[in-house]
Amino acid sequence: MPTSRLAGRADAFTPRDRSDRGVHPRFFLLYPPRRQPGGGHKQMRLLAQNISRLGYECALLRVDPTWDDGGYYGIDVPYTAFAPDAAPRSLVSSDVVLLPEYRLDYFLDFARAWPGRKAVYAQGGFLALRDRPAKGYRANGIEFVIAVSPYIAALAPFYLGMGSGRTHYVPYPVVRGPFAAPAAAFETKRLAIAFMPRKLPDLIQKIRDRVQGRWPDVPWIEIDGVAEQEVVRRLDEAAIFLSTQNGEGFGLPAVEAMSRGCLVAGYPGSGLFPHPYANRRNGLWARDRSVRGAASQLLRAIDWVRMRDRRADSLSAEGHRTVERYTPTNAFEALRSALTFVMESGIGEKRPPRYRLGLLGHFQALRALQVSRGLRRHPASLDWAREGEPPARSGYR
Repeated sequence: MPTSRLAGRADAFTPRDRSDRGVHPRFFLLYPPRRQPGGGHKQMRLLAQNISRLGYECALLRVDPTWDDGGYYGIDVPYTAFAPDAAPRSLVSSDVVLLPEYRLDYFLDFARAWPGRKAVYAQGGFLALRDRPAKGYRANGIEFVIAVSPYIAALAPFYLGMGSGRTHYVPYPVVRGPFAAPAAAFETKRLAIAFMPRKLPDLIQKIRDRVQGRWPDVPWIEIDGVAEQEVVRRLDEAAIFLSTQNGEGFGLPAVEAMSRGCLVAGYPGSGLFPHPYANRRNGLWARDRSVRGAASQLLRAIDWVRMRDRRADSLSAEGHRTVERYTPTNAFEALRSALTFVMESGIGEKRPPRYRLGLLGHFQALRALQVSRGLRRHPASLDWAREGEPPARSGYR
């Protein structure tokens, strides 16, 4: 494959003449704004970097051209030099546009007049079900899906209207950047609880009230709105991480905490869907949204750390082994296989594997679809882009 000419250069993409045909495909990730930086946008940037490493030209196409969160992540990816309203005359039929899975019906309208192929980068299973366009993906011109967890890939043929042969699981590259540095030894960590206050804040307060009633002097360390290096520093300091993951496609905070040797307690965040990594050997998991369950597991974690119980060391060590599945190499090779299959019509490549939801996973999917049908639909408008995030349409965020 040819080498990208744009690696590492911001705002390097220039419009291409529409008469330019038969060229090597370029990739564009539609990049919506957020009120604050988040893991999903970080992963979009990492995906764009890996696409460039495969030899394709790749850039972020900002919904709001004035919005820039690049300085937060330290992941250098070029933006397009053209705004979305210039896309119809700047893109060509060989280009590939990756849309987010959330608010997909709106983004399809947003990009309907754009030439080129359309695909979806699906980071949230609940969001994909909530915002599934009428008649499904394939009927709306989506050619393939890149899913960040096996359960999202399993949803595609049953509930999203996209055949399993067109859905590819590409894991997150978790062990990278500061998260790849050697973690502090578990026995050197102090008894403190790290947590993300923006994820289920009402439930966090209830959990905290229960725990502080017994252990009022145990410190709580907030992780929010700080650079990766500071996230790593705070996780290295704390022995325990409270996971309040909710409606996740993968659940990045808990696995990042595992990479720093924390004992994780709390919610897996994927409901009844088969979780990509959470199991009884690598964390003290509670039923999602159960205050009593999470508080009980957190109190157990505190007791184990205080007593230097070997079970805490065992869970921390298993967390390290869990994280080893999410290396940059694994993510890159999975993407290479996916794009080779997609761009070369499967020549010389095995069809992507079929993933299973299980009975409970199907029940969860049907329940999520039922909830989404009962929600009031907002007008098909992208005016919210100027404000930050789209308005929430369900409890899953």
